[in-house]
Amino acid sequence: MKLRTVRLQRFKRIEDANFDVDALNVLVGSNNSGKSSIIQGMHFAIALLQNITLEKRWSYNDSLSTSINPNQLIYSPSQDAYALGLGGHLSEPETDAIKITFTLDTGEVCSIIVRKGRNRNILVAVEHAFVAKRLSHLQILLVSFRRDLQEFRSMRISFLMAY
Repeated sequence: MKLRTVRLQRFKRIEDANFDVDALNVLVGSNNSGKSSIIQGMHFAIALLQNITLEKRWSYNDSLSTSINPNQLIYSPSQDAYALGLGGHLSEPETDAIKITFTLDTGEVCSIIVRKGRNRNILVAVEHAFVAKRLSHLQILLVSFRRDLQEFRSMRISFLMAY
């Protein structure tokens, strides 16, 4: 299982970014163009899925909606989770929510939707939860990362030997 594409919507200053994922990815851009935000958005989405796993909130449905206290987040790129929405504001309407969509090499898709919840919580909805649950397992991601890292190292060695 490998990621094929990622789409970030309404995350920090990124209105809508869709990009392919490969064994080696290089983000190039000027200062403050969103390079770090892309990585943070992916990390944030996976961490939310891991939060759901640790708190045993997965259901037997293919969709899930749960509330998470920002203090319980495994990872947040900001101390204020409400500042992660587009333009620094996370709001309640789903049309304004952060949405991170992962497409796997198998063609399977899952989306994580984050919006302002009640009582200072954030509301997290997961579409295609069966796929998302598999993404939440760090071991699978690490195996893929290690394999990609080995490929990168061999590419780097080949590149250095060519010059």
